[in-house]
Amino acid sequence: GPRRPGASEAPEDGDPMSCTNVRDYAESCMNHISVIVRHMSAEAPFMPDGIHSHMEIGQPCIRSLLQRTEEDSRELAMEVPGQVNCLEMTVDARWRTDQLGSSVAKALGVEEVLAENSGKRLWLFDGGAPNASRCAPLYHSQDSEPFATLQQMGWGPNIPKRSLYVVVLPDPPEGQHSVALHFFDTDGREAGATLISVREEALLEQPQNGAKQLKSIIAVDPKKVLALARQHLEDSAQDVRQRMGLREKEPLRLLEAFNGQITKVYRERTSTSLGSELLLWLAKADDATQSPTFLYSALRVEPDPAVESDVENLTRCQLVEVFTMDPNPMVGAYGHPFLLPIREGQQGKEIMAALQEKLRCTAKDLRDYGCRILVGKGELAENTIRQWKDLTDDFTWQLSSDARPEDVHVPLDWHAENLALAIERHHPVYMGRQLVRPGHRPLTIKAG
Repeated sequence: GPRRPGASEAPEDGDPMSCTNVRDYAESCMNHISVIVRHMSAEAPFMPDGIHSHMEIGQPCIRSLLQRTEEDSRELAMEVPGQVNCLEMTVDARWRTDQLGSSVAKALGVEEVLAENSGKRLWLFDGGAPNASRCAPLYHSQDSEPFATLQQMGWGPNIPKRSLYVVVLPDPPEGQHSVALHFFDTDGREAGATLISVREEALLEQPQNGAKQLKSIIAVDPKKVLALARQHLEDSAQDVRQRMGLREKEPLRLLEAFNGQITKVYRERTSTSLGSELLLWLAKADDATQSPTFLYSALRVEPDPAVESDVENLTRCQLVEVFTMDPNPMVGAYGHPFLLPIREGQQGKEIMAALQEKLRCTAKDLRDYGCRILVGKGELAENTIRQWKDLTDDFTWQLSSDARPEDVHVPLDWHAENLALAIERHHPVYMGRQLVRPGHRPLTIKAG
């Protein structure tokens, strides 16, 4: 495997899988582990918990992105979004993690990444794909810590095929950090992704309160991030721009979403106090030791279109968050939230129709899959879940008197304390592999 910085130049020990006698062969067989290696693109679509932004109501998630073991042989043949290559190989439980990384890189044909000053990094995950799981890498090519063996990490032969996920990342320029950007359309569906490099605007230290001190987090300027995003769309991503439905010189907005809900919004259209805040990340953007990594803590870029308002009646509107949540408050929100413009005085029936258009489904689809549309605000916890009520046809959307936009074509900014809409449905990960549509139950014939 690759040497650690400062390691001795003495030759490495022989390959544990090499056999010179029957005893070696028997011991090698006892330590063989079959693994499935998926090489994932650094620009793979963001799929938290295996949920694709294009997933229709009732469609199960892609479980292959979440599993440590491949329990179903059919999943090996499944090509998941963002997958570059997939292969099966045998490893030895006596290997160190750096030997595992070296062997995997060679099998995938990317061993040049491990060379010094290659300008790239290799991250190896065993807890799920980096774009779908919160886990930190099992191994990364710039690691200087002592390497553990697979046996020491609990690997053994008496398990189904182990799943590994590999991603090759470019090194950012000196003094900069990598940030993952995902481009969405206004319906909450991903159109493409890229990595950008940004300078750290501020380094915020965790307060000293006697507790264990966490590592620093970085703060980036959202205005600069959007400028880099627009430059990427104009220079090398015209196809992504078309899938986004972005018109010429149309403003953009930047969203930070985590755990299924929007946490920050910055809009080029407005210059409110929210817009001037720096977006804070939960971990260093390119730190492989932190969980979640920057590939999971990604930012969303999407168009921020004007709203066709009734100028005569001065009908105003606001951007309302729509997210999905499980009926069990212990599971909470999940998936991909999006913003829906809702006019002042708009009736529940009209809101429901606009929501169905965004979701590309019918009222029957929502009923068949047991979905409820709720309206409310507050954190999703056991003591606040009762604040969410069903959206009825006679419900009327109201804006507070001190929160009315001056320009009827520019909707009011999103805020975490505003009313929101929630689609209540069971998390697809916990619905089981055999998803039976309620309207299509198996036919049962009784004797007699």
